[in-house]
Amino acid sequence: MPVEVTRPAPGLLEMSDLELACAYEPAERGGAFDKPSFTVLPNPLRRIEAGTPLAVYFETYGLTPDETGHSQMTVEYSVRSLAEDKRFFVRKWMSPRRQEPVVQVVRDDEVAGRVRFQYVTATLTQATPGPYRLEVTITDRATQRTVQKSLDFLLVKPSD
Repeated sequence: MPVEVTRPAPGLLEMSDLELACAYEPAERGGAFDKPSFTVLPNPLRRIEAGTPLAVYFETYGLTPDETGHSQMTVEYSVRSLAEDKRFFVRKWMSPRRQEPVVQVVRDDEVAGRVRFQYVTATLTQATPGPYRLEVTITDRATQRTVQKSLDFLLVKPSD
């Protein structure tokens, strides 16, 4: 089936889809998911065994470089449980469950140019099996523009 991939719009901050990964290989292999210096092996089932790190790949386009050609960005990652609150409705009403993230990281980064290829991993040591959502928010510090994407996945018990 023919597919058309358009160029990123000038002046806009954009982010690719978040790709859940099974693994990352530093050597080039010449496949569809190859990047300049590594290969990301996709995880289309979006299932991660407990004890295995969450691994995600994404790209950011349209960052605004300064006079030295470097862009400044802030990246925020958060992982939250999507598990249903099964308590009796009166308890849920009297004491709503707080949706604290299992993992939350905010970091500032400097990028050479306008594009960032990002492969990140996180260990979900406190997470119990169930559904989760990863949210990634990018802020271009030069323009204060933000872009956000999310990815739902399932954390499962390790197979025996």
